[in-house]
Amino acid sequence: IGFTTGFLSDIIHKKNKQLEKIAQERDQASKELEESVEIIKEHERLAGIGEFSAVVAHEVRNPLYGMLGAVEIIEKKIDKKDKAFFCINTLKKEIERLKRLTSDFLLYASPKKHENERLDIVEIIKNRIEMTSKTEKRSEIQFSFQGNENAIFIDGNKDSLEQVIHNILNNASEAMINRISPTITVTFEKNEGLVKILLEDNGKGMDEKTSQEVFKPFFSQSDNGTGLGLSISKRIIEEHGGTISLHSKPNKGTTVEITLPLQK
Repeated sequence: IGFTTGFLSDIIHKKNKQLEKIAQERDQASKELEESVEIIKEHERLAGIGEFSAVVAHEVRNPLYGMLGAVEIIEKKIDKKDKAFFCINTLKKEIERLKRLTSDFLLYASPKKHENERLDIVEIIKNRIEMTSKTEKRSEIQFSFQGNENAIFIDGNKDSLEQVIHNILNNASEAMINRISPTITVTFEKNEGLVKILLEDNGKGMDEKTSQEVFKPFFSQSDNGTGLGLSISKRIIEEHGGTISLHSKPNKGTTVEITLPLQK
């Protein structure tokens, strides 16, 4: 009898342990489910805010075009030596800045869906560099290429990827103002189904803390920037199944690294 009682006691003890474990797993699953529901609710709330913000930005942007046109007409009729010319010119610059901000915000808040196609990423970057080098403010920048310069094909959207390269080159150009021999070096590497693109400048660079902030919306070190360029670029690259990161050192320069899947 004692043996049987002890045996049954062990069985009951093990069953109780199993029930306790099941109860804990149930409670954990219930907690995770509640957290998931809250996350979904938060995403829906943010989506609603994003849609509303996009509408507001759109309504704000439209009058800016009319304001800019009116200011440009007035600017042409004022002598450049007149004190009023400085005020009108400042107003024009601020309207242009607001126009850029609302356009970037609309792109960030309401991304467009694009169809992908077969693209040569090397050609896209070289074409964008050629356009950049032809602008008056960027004409003194030297460009060099390293690694594979042959065609590298990916599946992507041309307009979106050109926007990414434009944003990166623009930031690099801003960082190299007043630098001796401003240079941007572009490197292409193919490895294990991916293409890695390095865009390196010898600009003023930034510290580690700043480097960690650059992909956050509305973060900018430029007086003319909207703070959305790299945020938009990050989303575009991730939508293409790739990654983007930034490495920088003060007074040494900055390197932006992009990886994208090769066309299968």
